[in-house]
Amino acid sequence: MLNAKACSQLLDGNLTDHKKYISGTCRGFYITVSPMKNGTYNLQISAHSDNDPGNAALRNFVESRKNVTKQIQSVNVYNNTVTIVLKGVAFLNKLPAHINEAVMPIIDYLTQNGYASGCMQCGTQNAQIGCYDINGVHHYMCSECAGKVEGALFDRKQEILAQKSKLIPGIVGALLGSLIGCVAYFIIWQFGYIAAIAGLITAVCAFEGYRMLGGVVDKKGVFACVLVMIFAVFFANKLVWAYDVYAELKDFDISFFDCYRSINNIITEFNLTEDYYVSLVMAYGLTVLGSVRNIINAFKSSTGSYKVKKMTE
Repeated sequence: MLNAKACSQLLDGNLTDHKKYISGTCRGFYITVSPMKNGTYNLQISAHSDNDPGNAALRNFVESRKNVTKQIQSVNVYNNTVTIVLKGVAFLNKLPAHINEAVMPIIDYLTQNGYASGCMQCGTQNAQIGCYDINGVHHYMCSECAGKVEGALFDRKQEILAQKSKLIPGIVGALLGSLIGCVAYFIIWQFGYIAAIAGLITAVCAFEGYRMLGGVVDKKGVFACVLVMIFAVFFANKLVWAYDVYAELKDFDISFFDCYRSINNIITEFNLTEDYYVSLVMAYGLTVLGSVRNIINAFKSSTGSYKVKKMTE
C-alpha cells in the first residue's frame, strides 16, 4: 500500500507494510491496519488495563475522539481491543497523516494512563502473539485464541449449511423485491441514462425479498435471486422501450400494453433491433458492475465461508 517514505511517517515509523495490510507496534501497542473493500480502513489497537475494567474509561475517550476527528467513521471498544473504522483517502501518500491525526491522541492516552498490549482476544502477554487474517481483518492474537475463533467460525458454518430456505416463497419475495429495481431503472432511463445503481438496487431488494419470504438466503436462494435479476433486467429494458414507443405513438390510438406486447415487431419494423439489444447488453453489464460484490458476498454468506490464516511477519 505505502512506499518506504510514507510508511516511515506512519505512527512513529515502526509498522510494516505487507502490501495487503499494515501491522506492528507503536510505543508497545500492537496495531493492524486492514484496507476494506468499501474504501475504508479497519484499524485495531490492542490495549487493556487492570485499572480500567472492560476498558470503560478508554471507551469514553475514544468515543469522544470520534466527535472531534473527521477521519473516524466509527469506533468499537472491547475488553482488550480498540477497533476504529477510518474513512478512505483519495491518495495513498495522504494515508499516514490521515491515520496519525486520528490515532496518535489515542496512543498518547494509552501510554499516559498505563495501558498494556497483548492478545486482542484474551489480553494475555504471556504467550507468543501472532498476526492473523480473519475474514480480511487482521488481529494480533495468541495461538489458543486463534484456534477458538476458527472453531467458532467452523461451528457457525455448519449452522448456516444446515439452514434451508423455502424456495417458492423466496422466489416470490425476490420477484417482488426486484420490482423496486425495475422502478429505479425506469426512472433513471427517463433522464437518458442506464446506471449501475439500478442493478445494485435490484440485487439488494431481490436478496432481501427472498430472505423475508424464504427465511434465509442459502445457496439455491443465491442462484434463484440471480435468475430473478436476469429476468428483472430483461423486463425493465423491455418496459422502458415500450414506454418510449408508446410516448411516440399514443396519438395513433395505441395503448401502452399494445406497445409492450408488440415491442419486438415494432423495433424490427423501425430498424431499432440493434439499438434495443445494445441497451439490453449495457443494462446487463452495468447490473453486473453494480451488483457483483453483493452477489459474491451473498454466496459466501450462504456457504458460511470463512478465513483464518496466520500471517508471516
